[in-house]
Amino acid sequence: MFNQKKVKIMKKFICICSFIALALTVNAQNVDSLCCQNVDFYLMTTEISEIDSTSTMIDLSMQTPKLTTIPQEVFVAKNVKFINVSFNRVGTIPEAIKDLKELQCIDLSGNHYLNKLPDFLKDMPNLKVIKITDLAEWSAEKKESVKKQFPNITFIF
Repeated sequence: MFNQKKVKIMKKFICICSFIALALTVNAQNVDSLCCQNVDFYLMTTEISEIDSTSTMIDLSMQTPKLTTIPQEVFVAKNVKFINVSFNRVGTIPEAIKDLKELQCIDLSGNHYLNKLPDFLKDMPNLKVIKITDLAEWSAEKKESVKKQFPNITFIF
């Protein structure tokens, strides 16, 4: 049986692997400007109760119970660069995410209630990558439409 400390270490390892894979799947010329730049993975926050203004990388993937939105606690982390809320039940992205001026990358994979991305994401100049895999509901046409809607963001589908 795993204790809580081992589970936290495993979650951090999985998130590190996820972000490395994310950087490798984007074309090589963009890798330097993407997710894994200057991040101390040991400082990754994996519990909502641990999020504070110094958090730079937040992994809230596979929460129990499942998240239906990005928690308000995330928005106090003004220096956050990476957010992983994959495999929850996030259906909408709160407008408060615009306050995260340093956000570069967000992983929304496996959130089957997510039907669209809000236009205000265009107003986030540092947001470079959105990962949205494992969404069979999104057709090829919808994915192309999203790419056109957000030309300055690299999407990983």
